[in-house]
Formats: sequence, C-alpha cells, structure tokens
Amino acid sequence: MMRAAFYRPAQAGIILIMALVLLLIATLLGVSGIRNVLLQEKISGNNYDQSMALQATESALRAAEAKIESNPDITALNGQSCLAPTLCPISPPDTPATGWTDVDAAFLVNTTLLDGKPQYFIQLMSETNSDDESGISGSASANQYGGSGGIVSRTFRITARSSPDSSTGRAAVRLQTTVKVDR
Repeated sequence: MMRAAFYRPAQAGIILIMALVLLLIATLLGVSGIRNVLLQEKISGNNYDQSMALQATESALRAAEAKIESNPDITALNGQSCLAPTLCPISPPDTPATGWTDVDAAFLVNTTLLDGKPQYFIQLMSETNSDDESGISGSASANQYGGSGGIVSRTFRITARSSPDSSTGRAAVRLQTTVKVDR
C-alpha cells in the first residue's frame, strides 16, 4: 500500500515577524502617550505656579496703591525719589535692602502655596503743582483758580514681585504700574 504524500509548504515565519512589528508599534504608541501625559502634567503645574505668582504680585500692587493713597509722602512709603536730577532704573535692583517692602497681612493671598511674601517697590516719578499745569502763577486770582503753587499731584511707579527669592525654580512674576495721586 502506498501512502499518500502530503505536501507541506515550508513556513518562513512571516507571522512571527508581523506580530513582532505590531507589538513594536503598539509599544511605541504607548510610550509616546505616556510622554505626552507627563508633558501635559508639567505644563499644568507650571501654569498653576504662574497663576499663583501672578495673584501674589497683583496683591502686592494693590497693597502699594493703598499705601500711596493713605500717605503719598515718599519717605513714609520707604520708597525712592526719582525727581530730577536723580535717575532711577526701570526695574529696581533685587537686593532686599534697596527699598522692597513686604505685603501687609491684609493683602496676602495663597501664602501656603508660595515660597515667600510678595513685595513692592515704590518710586516717585514726578510732582506737579498748579503753576506748572495752568501757568497762572502770576495771576492776581491764581488762588481762586487753583494756582496756589502747592503740589497738586504726584506720579508713582510701583514695581511688584511675587517672591524675593527666584532661585527656587518656582514661577516668578514682576509687574509695574503707574499711579497718579491728586491732592
């Protein structure tokens, strides 16, 4: 009796190679997804830090504005006079002994989330009297029209920072505003 010969084609292992390629693609997609999630988490954390620092800096601006409104005398404000001929830097130096003032407790926000207290620096930029604005100093009725010659308004530049120490790796914000006080 003769047996029937079965023909079996030789397997080249293509299925194994295809499975390994698909496994490699799935692994790369998974690693890429994990990296994307980690990047999004870092971005979210940085945005949170930036928001906290911005809120602290804005509170420092509000504290300085309130201080100026209560007493616009530059020496009482522990500020710097930039009246001529004194030239002041656009941004005050970072050293603590140069006139930076810590924010009062009434204006503090998010104190547990920040590395330090927000601070402000006040500079007197100009003083204007009624003689300068209206030019009526020689008029006989100058006092009647506000030309008393006394100081009528002062302009201050406030620089605020979220924290005095920016070496901690946390977000640091610095803002400036100009305030005019009429008296």
